[in-house]
Parts: sequence; structure tokens; C-alpha cells
Amino acid sequence: MFKTNDFLLEIWYTLIVIDMKNRNGFTLIELLVTIALIATLSIVVGVSVNNLLEDQNHKDYDAFKKDVEDAACVFVQSESRTSETCPKGGDSCHIMFSDLIKYGLIRKTMQNPMTDEAVIDDTESYIDVTYINGEKYCKLVDNKCTDEYCQE
Repeated sequence: MFKTNDFLLEIWYTLIVIDMKNRNGFTLIELLVTIALIATLSIVVGVSVNNLLEDQNHKDYDAFKKDVEDAACVFVQSESRTSETCPKGGDSCHIMFSDLIKYGLIRKTMQNPMTDEAVIDDTESYIDVTYINGEKYCKLVDNKCTDEYCQE
């Protein structure tokens, strides 16, 4: 990619900067090369900005997921709440966002960064709490998000 940009810059410099010392105007070729150079740089910048925004969105989703999973683990850890939603003898259970909101473990205004939907409106997603050899594992099952990143 850099070789192409260096080549274009060299052509631009040769055609426009050096040749302009002897002339008063631009030729059609000079204008087309300049437009091509600007278009190429715009595409490179646009793709880079898009990648940065996507990476930030994934980081926001990871933070959201961790907050929700941690809240579900705290919810289940409480003695009084365990018997209501997650029986101690069971292998697994599902915790809904509404349960976490009801007990103040997450905010009503919390939004899923991948769907931009408030979690209070999400009745399809849940946190799966599984017990393996006495260890508790909390994992968000996000049925609203269609991005491949959510399904990892």
C-alpha cells in the first residue's frame, strides 16, 4: 500500500510541482492525478476510521457483557435470591435482565452497545448460570445481537 502511495506522490510532485515553475495552469492529466491521489487517501482514511469504530464497539460490548455476567453471578450468589430464580440443586438456570434490574444490580438505562437497545426491553436474551464441579459460570446469551462478535 505504501509503495503505491509513494509512487503517486512522486508522480504528483514531478507533474505538478516541478513543471509548474515553467507554466501558468494545470493540465487535465495533472488534475486527474491529483484527484486520484486525494481519492486514494480518502479511501485509506475511511477504512481506518471504520476499523477503529468497530474495534471500539467490540470493546464496549465486552465491557457490557462482563458487567452483566458479573451482576448475574452476584445475583445467584445471594442466598435469598438463589432459591427464587436459580435452585441450588440444579445444573443451570437463566437469569433475565429484569431480575438484575429489579434487585438493583444493573441500571434500567443500560444499553447493549451492539443493538443500541435498552436491556429492560430485551426479553429474549439472558445470562446462563451453570454449575460445573461446584464452580459457577455466568455467560450472556445475547439473542438480539446478530453480529458474529456477539456469538463468540
